[in-house]
Amino acid sequence: MTVLRSPLRPVLRSPLYSPLVGKWGGAFSPSALFQTGDILLWYDPSDLSTMFKDTAGTQPVTADGDSVALMLDKGQSGYHRVQATGTSMPKYKTDGTLHWLLYDGSDDGNSTPSINWGTDEVAICAGLTKSSDAAIGVFAELGNATGNFGLYSPITASSNVAFRSRGTVISDTVATGIVSPVTAVLTGRGKISTDLATLRLNGSQAASSSSDQGTGVFGNYPLYFGRRTGASLPFNGKEYQTVIRNRLLSAGELASLETFVAGKTGVTL
Repeated sequence: MTVLRSPLRPVLRSPLYSPLVGKWGGAFSPSALFQTGDILLWYDPSDLSTMFKDTAGTQPVTADGDSVALMLDKGQSGYHRVQATGTSMPKYKTDGTLHWLLYDGSDDGNSTPSINWGTDEVAICAGLTKSSDAAIGVFAELGNATGNFGLYSPITASSNVAFRSRGTVISDTVATGIVSPVTAVLTGRGKISTDLATLRLNGSQAASSSSDQGTGVFGNYPLYFGRRTGASLPFNGKEYQTVIRNRLLSAGELASLETFVAGKTGVTL
């Protein structure tokens, strides 16, 4: 599939601009987090114009229960998510208010083309429902080798959620006692060179680790959703919203993003 990338455009600076509310003082949008040279990924199941029943993008998703073969990136980077196998396509679902992708915990998932991450920093924020604690569930993972990050729900067959930041050494940050079924906003923050790894749950820090992450930057891999490398450890649950950036966020940006994702997830922070 041809990857279409939006032209890079700088964040505008003016007296009206505020990263806390949006580019022109209106409601906050994740697009306000983009800066020239950054990677910003934004996947929004509430926007039906970004989802298609075929990988060519000719058959729009229109109704509850439709399979999603192609999901467009609303960020500035154009890394769209694709699943060509019909039985492995997540389903679009809605209750009339909220909108989500449903993963069956068996073989559902999708992935982007390889992303040359280019930094040792990541911020990932997702609104999720974890439906089972019976087995490891990989929600999102950049490759599965040196220089990767991931969000897991759960990371072991137990009542937990986790974020991984990995240079040449793995550092897992795990929050325990998170019993399924549970709906929450999860935010992982990682920086390899400073051994930063934190996991936030519904706007508050739930776990952190300062263990050694080794060296290097995050690698040049596909970003997989729903399964590890599209082959194992399936996620059982729902995805309401996902925003990922190859830079850390300021406190204000983080608060605005988590509030935005919470609204899309039906969670009150």
